[in-house]
Amino acid sequence: MKRVNCLCCGSGEHEHLATYEKDPYLIKLGKEDDYSITYVVCKECGFVFTNPMLEAHELDTLYSEKLRPVPPNKEYLKWNYAYSKKRYEWIKKQIGEFRGKALDVGCAAGATMKVLKEDGWEVYGIEPADVFADFGRKHLNLDIKTGFYGKDSFPEEKFNLIVISQVLEHILDPVGILNAAKENLADDGFLFIGVPTIFRPIKPMHPNTLQAIHLYMFSLNTLRLFLSKHGFDVTAHISDQKGLMVIATKAINSQQSTVGSQRGDDYQRILEDFRIMNDNDKESLYNRNIAALNRNNPEATKTAVIDWDTSHIKLVRDRWSEIDSLNLMIGQSTTGDKQSVEKSLYTKEPIEAARKAIENIDFKEEGIVVLFGFAMGYLPVEILKKLGSGHVLMVIERDEALFKSVLKHINFKDFFEDKRVHIVLGEDKNALNVLLSRHSNKYLLAGRLFALKHHPSYALHPEWYNDIAEHIKDRLKVVQINRNTMMGLGFHMMNNILENMPLICDMPGVNKLKGLFKGVPAIIVSAGPSLEKNVELLKQVKGKAIIIACDTVIRLLLPNGIMPDLIVTADPLEATYRKFRDLPMDKDSNLICHPNNYPDIISTFAGKRFLIGGRTNIYNWLSRYWGEKGSIDMASQCVAHMAFNLARVMGSEPIIFLGQDLCYYDRKRQAANLVKGAPWEHKELKGVVGRKDILGNDVETSLLFESFKVLFDDVVPKLKIRCINATEGGLGVKGTEIMTLKDVIDDVIPSEPVDIAGKINSVYKEGENLDINGLVAELQKAHAEAKEIIRAGEKIIKYAKKVERLVKVGKDETDHFNRLSQEAEKIGKKIRGKEQFLGIFSEYAYGLELVMSSQKIIEIDDIDDPAERFKKQMKRADTYYSGIIKFLKPFEKGVKSLMDRIKKRNELEAMQPVDLKSKIDIAKGYKEISYFHRAISILEEVIKEFPENIEALYHLGDLYLKIHHPMEALEYFRKASKISPKYMNTNKLIRQCNEKSERWNEKVKDSRLEEKETNETERLFYEADFYLKANSNKRAASKLQKLINIDPTNLDAYLKLVVLYEEDGDYESCISVFEKAMGNITDSADLYKEIGLFSMRTGFYDRAYEFFMTAASMDNALYEEFGDIFYDANMPDKAADFYHAGYQAKPENAGLMAKAVGCYQKIVGAQE
Repeated sequence: MKRVNCLCCGSGEHEHLATYEKDPYLIKLGKEDDYSITYVVCKECGFVFTNPMLEAHELDTLYSEKLRPVPPNKEYLKWNYAYSKKRYEWIKKQIGEFRGKALDVGCAAGATMKVLKEDGWEVYGIEPADVFADFGRKHLNLDIKTGFYGKDSFPEEKFNLIVISQVLEHILDPVGILNAAKENLADDGFLFIGVPTIFRPIKPMHPNTLQAIHLYMFSLNTLRLFLSKHGFDVTAHISDQKGLMVIATKAINSQQSTVGSQRGDDYQRILEDFRIMNDNDKESLYNRNIAALNRNNPEATKTAVIDWDTSHIKLVRDRWSEIDSLNLMIGQSTTGDKQSVEKSLYTKEPIEAARKAIENIDFKEEGIVVLFGFAMGYLPVEILKKLGSGHVLMVIERDEALFKSVLKHINFKDFFEDKRVHIVLGEDKNALNVLLSRHSNKYLLAGRLFALKHHPSYALHPEWYNDIAEHIKDRLKVVQINRNTMMGLGFHMMNNILENMPLICDMPGVNKLKGLFKGVPAIIVSAGPSLEKNVELLKQVKGKAIIIACDTVIRLLLPNGIMPDLIVTADPLEATYRKFRDLPMDKDSNLICHPNNYPDIISTFAGKRFLIGGRTNIYNWLSRYWGEKGSIDMASQCVAHMAFNLARVMGSEPIIFLGQDLCYYDRKRQAANLVKGAPWEHKELKGVVGRKDILGNDVETSLLFESFKVLFDDVVPKLKIRCINATEGGLGVKGTEIMTLKDVIDDVIPSEPVDIAGKINSVYKEGENLDINGLVAELQKAHAEAKEIIRAGEKIIKYAKKVERLVKVGKDETDHFNRLSQEAEKIGKKIRGKEQFLGIFSEYAYGLELVMSSQKIIEIDDIDDPAERFKKQMKRADTYYSGIIKFLKPFEKGVKSLMDRIKKRNELEAMQPVDLKSKIDIAKGYKEISYFHRAISILEEVIKEFPENIEALYHLGDLYLKIHHPMEALEYFRKASKISPKYMNTNKLIRQCNEKSERWNEKVKDSRLEEKETNETERLFYEADFYLKANSNKRAASKLQKLINIDPTNLDAYLKLVVLYEEDGDYESCISVFEKAMGNITDSADLYKEIGLFSMRTGFYDRAYEFFMTAASMDNALYEEFGDIFYDANMPDKAADFYHAGYQAKPENAGLMAKAVGCYQKIVGAQE
């Protein structure tokens, strides 16, 4: 080891920072005399480094022999790959979607290379540890050199991206690496550097961060200074749990960036911050604040402890009147990084100002308070003092560095430990979404949300806070819709899950479809009005892309000859079943269903069924007995959301939206006649609001549709997969590419077919991982508990009525009253002891949950006086216990029925089909418990062996009728009728089959959309106009060019193309278009007029004169118009020529001669 000077500035002046004994890497080297490592801070630039420092031969020994002696294990590879992927997502945001050649310096086993390669980069790596390099070459098939990176590693090679992640801190000569990188980096390439910092939140600080092999510890300022001195400009930076990341580009003057005039860090600030935040100083104010914050806000804590750059923030002590308060000076850049102006965070005494700001606000007894900005915490602390126990305070602070700085100087222990306080820190909205969802009861119950701007923070990021305010409004719409759904449908959902349980526990889950169609396009078909124009085109993608239908739309697709590959449904109401009823679904069709579904939707579906693993309490309670099914109902309010999530699970790309209008056209809710026969057919639209669609048209939408759009807009832009909106109308979805379906088919859908049915069949298997005995035992236990609580609840209601009578007659202090009180207390405790069981029903009895969440009602249980408490408890008994019984009675009945059906199922599975009677009995048994598929399979085998068995024929016909296949049913009923005409009313069933078939034929006729005949010219004009209105000029131009090639005399196409090019400032292309038009259209005054107008706009007045003359010679009526144009442009000489020529063409128009005279007078006047 040797003494060194500062790498950044060369200074030999430094201050001691820290010394650590028993460094693990010095021990590996076998330095028996001293295993301590010391870090110092440069007094000139604030750079931190080890001094003394390991020498070259010691580092060679460590990296080549000691550091990585064995190949990486699975855990290391998995973690490193995930972390590399996360970092690369940030890199992509900075450099865009460009792909090229990439070099990873110090690539280890190649995790980052693997991530880059998967995204289309041509990757190379270099790694000094041969064991790791060899692993990457052999197992990951990566091009990795063994060795240290330098100027001779890749001579003459140019890379578009060079990654130097967690490397610079290990190298004695970082300057040499940067010089080599500068040689290897393309002039327009990007350099990524990742380094640890001394304040990164890895614990303990030693040995993970401050250790012998970390020779240098950069901060943002010292890394920026170092890079600028060696020819690089930092263009982007961020910090994470592992340290600092920057993107840099070659400086313009190649040798040294002009940004390099900065001086790095103030070394005294580094020393002070290290003392404040050092893990050994547990009693420091900063660490006490972090510990308090972590108790209730762990996510905010993870963000707060990152090493944010706080060098631009300075503490000052201001004195306003008699109050001594802390303030911060914030350095703000005015021109890039070259100038910085300091501004006070507060301009007046903050504590008194905070009190005055809220003194007249009545926060009521409960509700949610959202504060935009934490600043130095004065206002949130004062707000909390005014809030009651029923409030929630959400403080949103965008500036992480500001928040971190404040924690060093002000004590927030009591504030952070208050459970009402929730901190949201940084740009990510996910934490805010979670909080809004978690406290939605509070919002819905109180009906109040107070939103306050904290101007010191707000002024630093006004646009971001405005965006957050809109985001909160949108999220609350979603919350309201979700809760309305649960309050209205909770009872149905509970009953449906119990009814569906025997079937859903056998079904394969959607997780079976995971990755099954990676890279195969998926089209999500919704029922919006715009779908009508594309139903015929949709037929062309069958077998080449996955067609995923949202349940309603199948009533339009099937009659038009389109059988979707997958149908997604989740509705608990009988009205949804009507969408499926009488539809003869193919046996190879696939239903993606939800535990909440109306039972007949699932039981009568003719094809295969996959289950969406629900997240409801009842489902979660029992799901451990059949294993994980997979979920697609996260972040979803409608089946379109679920269909989109399903496509993502399957690995489909691109994902294409069709019929996803999310609005009404001419008050029309859905495509074609889908509204016909629906429960809402004759209902007026209510609560509609006006919006613009993607084409700029005025449309109407609803709160429900807007909440659907909010969720799509939240999710889609964050994804790294291609999403296309082919709806050709509607409100649109953020982050999607707008295309017509015809272009999707031509440009995106592959020509080769995909064996969709075969792939799905290969993963379809029922009854896996089912613990039927455990399920039955759990249901028996629940049944007993439900009966016990029902009896207890009925007793308390009975006591409540007695208490009411006693209070009315003034006998509330008698022995009888006291006995009732004691007995009710016992029963109440027994029920309260069942809270875990009752928690299963909280989301289904949502209205009851809201009532019992009320602060006033909850506080009843905390009243000290037993008699008074008992009276009030009995008053609420009718509300609370009646509500419990209302849900538990059908639950108890449903569980009993469920146990009977499962018992029956088990008996049937145990039976041996030894003869004809036993086979038919088993089939009838399965039919009885709605296992229709199993019953059909058994009976079809019976019919093969005994084709005239009337009982089998009858039951097969009845089963096919149940699954909406009347024609197949008719065949079996007719055979049965021939054998015995009066058997089981078969003739009546035959009439029923005929009626259903006729209704289906009428449905087909009624729903069939006529294909509109359009020629190629009409189609191209429609598409060009569509893309123009959708602001997709590149695609519009392509369509217009094709149109011109097909119809060279179409003037409108030329003119629209010129408008596009002119908007882009591409005047040369405009001229080329006009020249082509003149070659093909020789006698159009309109063409020459437009060329003249273009010449006027571009300042070529003489050319305009010539073109106008040509146009007017073809249409004399134009002379006066062109004269007016030149007159208004203050060119009277040219105007006079047109007026005079016009008069000569039409002498009867004396007004033209008068205008010409006026021009001559103006010319003479100007000459004089």
